[in-house]
Amino acid sequence: MKGVMRLNHANLSKSSCNTGGIVTREDLKNYEPVLNESAINFIVGNYRFYAPDAPFGGPVLALILNILKGYNISSSSVSTTENKTLTYHRMIEAFRFANVQKGKRPLSSMCPTIILDKHSKVKMVVGGAGGTNITTSVAQVILNYLFFDYDMQKALEEPKVQITINEANVDERFEKDNILPTSDQDM
Repeated sequence: MKGVMRLNHANLSKSSCNTGGIVTREDLKNYEPVLNESAINFIVGNYRFYAPDAPFGGPVLALILNILKGYNISSSSVSTTENKTLTYHRMIEAFRFANVQKGKRPLSSMCPTIILDKHSKVKMVVGGAGGTNITTSVAQVILNYLFFDYDMQKALEEPKVQITINEANVDERFEKDNILPTSDQDM
């Protein structure tokens, strides 16, 4: 409690509330920390996922992967340019949908995740850095490794797509065939 009191009465609250942000002094004064020591768990395919609950990125990751599960994501999803383009379109839309579903509490994108196989053996432990892009980057590495059958090195190095409220940002290393229309008729 002493740390909470120190935060509420610190000069930080005065200076941070005068920078044009959305957090007010009243928000800081009324803030109640919530301690949640349990992880959410969910199943996608043959894998059980353990990730931190809200306000961290676990629920967003779960929503993204569950949306994409409906498309039977597999290595064939990226086997041709046409399939890969469709798959990335679906991923971007899943990212957009999941990211507007955030609750009222500030959401951290951190989502360290432990993934077990059908025999309850650890298959993958994944997390990342990158601010607001963490959850979607982690989702892409998981998809690349577990569902697209890339080796770990390729799963990590594969170009990423990221979303903001109004646009999709595509890694410059992404194959142009997968992001650009192939003819004037496609525009």
